[in-house]
Amino acid sequence: MDNPFDKIVQHLSRIEEKIENLTNSMYSNNGPGNSDIIGGIELAIQVTGLAKATIYVLSSQNKIPHFKKNKKLYFSKTELLNWIKSGRCKTRLEIVEEFETRQIQTCHRGRHKVRVP
Repeated sequence: MDNPFDKIVQHLSRIEEKIENLTNSMYSNNGPGNSDIIGGIELAIQVTGLAKATIYVLSSQNKIPHFKKNKKLYFSKTELLNWIKSGRCKTRLEIVEEFETRQIQTCHRGRHKVRVP
């Protein structure tokens, strides 16, 4: 007959393993809850692909999001990615569609009849 305490020990071992896996996945991104990664100039270089000198110039001109503490620069990976995304250029198709939408709206508002090719 199996010892019931052996089964309990096996179950507890599996529970401990699952808790450890969950804890490791929670803290794998620099803190609990997948918080943002904060780093120095090397992080900014890695995320943006810009040269170190360029990042220093953009920081001094306040053109790139950064933090400064004790004369050292820090960067947030999330903020850098958002900064990059904010400079997105529209495709030609998006520009044409926007133009056509504005033309149609203008035609409906005013008495002008504009032909859109």
